[in-house]
Amino acid sequence: MSRKLPHLLMILAFMLIVSLPLIPPLPAPAQLWQADCTTQTGLPLACWLKAWVKIPSTFNTYFSDHYRLHQQEVHLLESARLYLLNEKTFPNVLIGKEDWLYYTGENNIQDYECTMPFTKAELAAIRERLLAWNERLQQRGIRFYVVIAPNKESIYPQYLPDRVQAGVRACRIDQVLAELQDAPLNVLDLRSPLQRAAQTAQVYHRTDTHWNSTGALVAAQTILARIQKDFPDLGVPSAEEYTREIREHSGDLAGFLPRDARFVEREAFLVPLQPSAVVFEEGSGGTAVSSIAGSDLPRAVIFCDSFADALKPYLSEHFSRAVYSRSFNLDFDLIEREQPDIVIFEVAQRYLTVLR
Repeated sequence: MSRKLPHLLMILAFMLIVSLPLIPPLPAPAQLWQADCTTQTGLPLACWLKAWVKIPSTFNTYFSDHYRLHQQEVHLLESARLYLLNEKTFPNVLIGKEDWLYYTGENNIQDYECTMPFTKAELAAIRERLLAWNERLQQRGIRFYVVIAPNKESIYPQYLPDRVQAGVRACRIDQVLAELQDAPLNVLDLRSPLQRAAQTAQVYHRTDTHWNSTGALVAAQTILARIQKDFPDLGVPSAEEYTREIREHSGDLAGFLPRDARFVEREAFLVPLQPSAVVFEEGSGGTAVSSIAGSDLPRAVIFCDSFADALKPYLSEHFSRAVYSRSFNLDFDLIEREQPDIVIFEVAQRYLTVLR
C-alpha cells in the first residue's frame, strides 16, 4: 500500500485539477441563442435552428475563457515548459541564444526563412499602390518617403536557434526593394545602417520586437539625412546631443513568458542634454501631434506602426509640425487638412503584406 500511495495521490491531484473548472457555478454563455429570435413573429424556426447549431462552438469559446483558475493553469503550464522542460518555443515568442527573444507571430520566422515569398501579382500590386500614392502627393507638391523598419532577426540573426536559418530564396523585403528599384520613389531600407551600428552598440531590445532608443536614433538619422537632400534647412540629430541613462526594460515579447529576471534587461536609453522645444499633444482621430512654436521647418504627416513610437522624439525636433497616424493606408483627408511638405510612410518589414 505504501508504494501505491504516491501514485494514488498523484491521480487524485490530477483529477482535482481537471475537475476544478466544472465546480459550479460555471457561468452560462450569454449567447447560447440569439435574443432576436424571441422578437420575431410566427415561428422563427430558421433563427432558432441556426442559434442551436452554434451552441457547441459558442460554449467552447466561452468555457475556455471563463472556467475557474484558467489563467493560473495557463501560467503553471508555461512555467513547467520553461523551467522543467527547457522549451524554447511559446505562443508568439521564440527564446534564442543568450535569452534573446524573437517574435513568431504573423509569419515572422517564415519570412526570415524565406518560405513565403510574394508572388509576382502581389509585388505588382505593392508597386502600383505606392506609385499611386506618390502620384497623388506629387500633384499636391508633397514629397513622399517610404521607410521599412527591419525585423529584429534581420539585424541580430546570430542569436536565433541554430535550427532557424535564413532561406536561399528572395525574402519579402528584398523582393519589394527589387520591384521598386527603378520606380520614381524614395524608399529607405534601414538594414545596412542598423547592422553597422549593431557592431558597436545594441540597437534592438533583447526582450522586445522593436529597436531601442539607440536604434531609433540611427533610423531617424538615416531618414532625415535622406529628406535633407530635398530640404537643405532640415537638421539631422547627432548622438552627441544625448546622454546615456541605464534603465531596466522588459519588452513586449517578455510579456508572453512567465516572469523571470533573465527577461529583464539593463540597457542604455538616450536622454537629450538640452530641453526640447517640441510640444506633444493628442490630435483628432487617434493621431499624435508634435509642434514647435514659431518654427519655419517643414511640416510632416507620418503614417506608421509601433516602430515610430521610439522615432517621435528624434523626428519631431526637425519638423515645425508633425502628425503621427497609426495607419497602413494614406488618409488623404488628413493630408488635405494638414497641408504638409512631407509625407512619410513607415512600415515594419513584417507588415509589408498589408500593401499587396
